[in-house]
Amino acid sequence: MGKKNPITGNVTMTADECRTLKDYAVSSFAEKSEKLKYKQKFEQADKNAKIWKDRFEKLNKDYEELKQKAQPFLDAIEIASEKVWAFINAILARGKELYEHKHPARNRGQDMEI
Repeated sequence: MGKKNPITGNVTMTADECRTLKDYAVSSFAEKSEKLKYKQKFEQADKNAKIWKDRFEKLNKDYEELKQKAQPFLDAIEIASEKVWAFINAILARGKELYEHKHPARNRGQDMEI
């Protein structure tokens, strides 16, 4: 590519060689520009991801603390609901026993006339 003049030390190039060199320089500059642009976008995305990660970790920590504080109340509600159901079932069973005791034939259909 190009010929160097031994006397002046200048390089002489043809028009095609000049275009090739120019295209190479432009594409090299464009490539570096693209790489820089993508690097900046990556750094911004990384920064945003760190911000969201920090927010998530803080919210998750707050959630775990609240859950730990609320757990005794949740346990009490579960135990209370089990006791309420046991009480209701006991009342229903007692009511059924009393009804069957007072009306044994009706319950079995033995007092029906043909």
